[in-house]
Amino acid sequence: MRSERGALTLSAVAATLLAAVGIAAALATGSGAILLDALFNLCFAITAALTLRVARLLARPDDERYPFGYLFFEPLINTAKGLLILGVSAFALVDAAVALATGGRPVAFGPAALYAAVATLACAAVVLALRRAAPSPLVRADVDTWTVNAVVSGGVLLGFLLAAWLVRSGHAAAAAYVDPAMVALVVLLSLAVPVRMAFTGLLALLTRAPAAPVVAAMEAEVRTALRPLPVSRLWVRAIQPGRTSYVVVHVLVPPDTELDLAAADRLRGAVIAALTARHAPAVVDVVFTAVEAHAAPTAGYS
Repeated sequence: MRSERGALTLSAVAATLLAAVGIAAALATGSGAILLDALFNLCFAITAALTLRVARLLARPDDERYPFGYLFFEPLINTAKGLLILGVSAFALVDAAVALATGGRPVAFGPAALYAAVATLACAAVVLALRRAAPSPLVRADVDTWTVNAVVSGGVLLGFLLAAWLVRSGHAAAAAYVDPAMVALVVLLSLAVPVRMAFTGLLALLTRAPAAPVVAAMEAEVRTALRPLPVSRLWVRAIQPGRTSYVVVHVLVPPDTELDLAAADRLRGAVIAALTARHAPAVVDVVFTAVEAHAAPTAGYS
């Protein structure tokens, strides 16, 4: 499996199957930890279906309705995924706290452990398959998601084995606390992943620039491409909402610079080639002007 679409399809199908099996297992065993796992997978299934649609949109060029293309749909879906998981996590944490405060939760630990073992193996298999796929922000987000899912399922399995041992040792009352305690622990330990996913996507939606070293590298490449031209000042502004960089280059030249259209186009082509060589896919706009007010970052504001 090499293509992005194939990877996302696998993710969607696997999440749907595990969600269905998990809900059935939660009803059969009475486990809140399994229900949490099933709800996580249900969230993944819903967002995976949307992600497939976004992947198709990203392949389109810009048009009249979306003059800057569909770049921002990518961080939008990752933000939605992170927020959805955070919502489920908050619900599960409250439910676990109530269960812990009221004497725990009885669970059929044998069947529950069997489900957790199957879920752990399935999640690990999906992670390995996705890592072989074509890398993209959408696929990488799914790799993070399934990695957390595998760790969660593995931890739940260990918890169920511990609870089964407690029951056999005559400590059934203590075993009743294992399931809600696992839910609380899983939520607290995995919380950083959806927070990072949502926060990163939100910053991209707010058109925050990439990391300073990335922008500095872009500016260095632009200066190298413009070496034949006398440059008074240079502004390179960039955003990277997903896999695509959008770079605006404003070049201020001395007023007496002789720069005809053909020469400007050659320099523009050199800048685009330099940036796309290291930052593809990229959309690059290059503007030459002798008027600073037309090039400075505050152009257009009084």
